[in-house]
Amino acid sequence: QCIDNFTDIIHLKLDPVYLHPSWTAPRDFCLMRYWRDNSDGSYVICLDSTTHADCPLVQDYLRAEMHGAYVISPPSNKSKNNIGNGAAYLEDEGEGSECMLTFVAQVDCKGWIWHAFGYQKRYLQELLLHVLDVRDSLDVERFLHVHFDPVFEAQSASSSAAGQSSATAAAGESEGSLATIPPPILSPSMWSTPDASTFKVRGGSYNQDKVKVSSAPNLFKLAAIDLFEVPDATRNIASHPNNRVYLANQRGEKFWAFVFNIMVPGPPFLSFVAYFIADKSKIYEETPFGKIARPFFDGNDDEFRNNRFKLIPKVVDGNMIIKMAVKDTPTLLGNKLKQYYHKEEHYFELDVDVGSSSVARNVVGLAMGYSKNIVVDMGLCLQGNDESELPEILF
Repeated sequence: QCIDNFTDIIHLKLDPVYLHPSWTAPRDFCLMRYWRDNSDGSYVICLDSTTHADCPLVQDYLRAEMHGAYVISPPSNKSKNNIGNGAAYLEDEGEGSECMLTFVAQVDCKGWIWHAFGYQKRYLQELLLHVLDVRDSLDVERFLHVHFDPVFEAQSASSSAAGQSSATAAAGESEGSLATIPPPILSPSMWSTPDASTFKVRGGSYNQDKVKVSSAPNLFKLAAIDLFEVPDATRNIASHPNNRVYLANQRGEKFWAFVFNIMVPGPPFLSFVAYFIADKSKIYEETPFGKIARPFFDGNDDEFRNNRFKLIPKVVDGNMIIKMAVKDTPTLLGNKLKQYYHKEEHYFELDVDVGSSSVARNVVGLAMGYSKNIVVDMGLCLQGNDESELPEILF
């Protein structure tokens, strides 16, 4: 849970550790994490055990306690060759692209671990080794990522052109020409609809047991994704005369689309635009989703919308630094970023201004600076608060 721009609550799980002659039980932590920039250019991230209603004890896990801190230090004018114990030195080519990462922690493992023979110290050492993983994850970005599958290469050599055309044709049949005219700026080979069942949403009895369940299949169909370079943050992009939604409406096509526009600060300024085709009748059905969707899509209360639209991000493949920065915690974006809403007969557009938050701008800059390739799954849903609005479902 995000508390403010500098504080959140996280749940950390640790796999069993082998300490000869046996394995330890798995541990978990409920931690308050808070961070700050220092005037000397260093960055501090603190971790302190806490309790939280949405982080109950987990079956088969021992709830341990931790008090720790990461310190990320920029180079000084002194020699960089002397590295103290317990610190990893991160180095890359280029001026200003190196730092020293130090992690200090005090851990109470709870449960049963031998106090003799250095077992408690060994457990802490195993935990500290993740600092080396951070170093290695940064170092790997210095080298070209080569993916080669001989079987796949042989198959794709003869069928890539046919496969691309058939995929485009299939999209055109299911979503109309809105999906294909003009051709998506991002090729369909670069995006797909994630499996909704991999996202955890509030279950029907969430208010009583705080249990989240796998989402039912998406209600809306992802039709196309565009990535535009724009002169400035651009709202209501679906109304632009060259946009696919505007053009489809001018051609007389009958549809209703949900347009999700993420405005990325620049320069260069970008708009990541996802288009979803939907059967609008689902909004008026007497379902938990319909109860929230009617005031969300047809109403005019932006405060209600800000408190209901929820994004669930998951970094599937990317640098460890990015995975640490982009948590998979469901977030009411309207409480963190400025959102703008545009309602027309044939579409509803939601614009998210990433530049309205300094933390969000920093995360975007981090992602662009550290990742050449990244795979992110995003789930969109409307938050259900009372029993008549549950279970939640991705749309």
